[in-house]
Amino acid sequence: MTNEELLRENQILKNKLNNMPMDNVYIKKQDVNKWIGKYFPNKDLISIDDLIGCIEDLDSEVESLKEKYEDLEQDLEDNYKPIDKASQYGVSDSWFH
Repeated sequence: MTNEELLRENQILKNKLNNMPMDNVYIKKQDVNKWIGKYFPNKDLISIDDLIGCIEDLDSEVESLKEKYEDLEQDLEDNYKPIDKASQYGVSDSWFH
């Protein structure tokens, strides 16, 4: 990026900041981890409140997935039994004695 481009981008960001409430803290999206772009695709500046909200949503999603996993484990325990190799391959143990 050339100096002119950096100065122009800096001025754009300053203008955006001037129009935002000053009781929030903002971070510049390109300065942080790439996953943020996935959750905030149309924002150059992201507030800490937005980040906290995103983390809370992800935490809730993790809890939901944990519950689904535990339900699946319980379903497997309740409804399925291990099958021995002889049954899987259609052979009898007596064939090998």
